[in-house]
Order: sequence, then C-alpha cells, then structure tokens
Amino acid sequence: MLSPLLNGLLMQFYGSWQARRRGHETLAASFMGGAVFAFGFALVRFLLLGEP
Repeated sequence: MLSPLLNGLLMQFYGSWQARRRGHETLAASFMGGAVFAFGFALVRFLLLGEP
C-alpha cells in the first residue's frame, strides 16, 4: 500500500509544477488522481496474478 501513497505524492508535485507553468493542473496530476490510479493498478494486478 506504499505505492499509491508515493505515486500520489509524485503526482501532486508534478501537478504543482504544471500549475505554476501553465496556470492549471489536471485531475490526474493531483494526489488523489495519482493514488487512485496506483491503487487501481495494484488491485488489477493482484486480481489477475493473485500475488503482490
């Protein structure tokens, strides 16, 4: 469960950079967007492979 948190933080930093540069940030470039993406990816991987 560490990966969604780290990915969320990374996307939050990218979103902040994007907002300073372009004036807006996308939904994917936020903490929640990055964390939900990583959690969903980990869930699908677990369901398909059956192992972490």
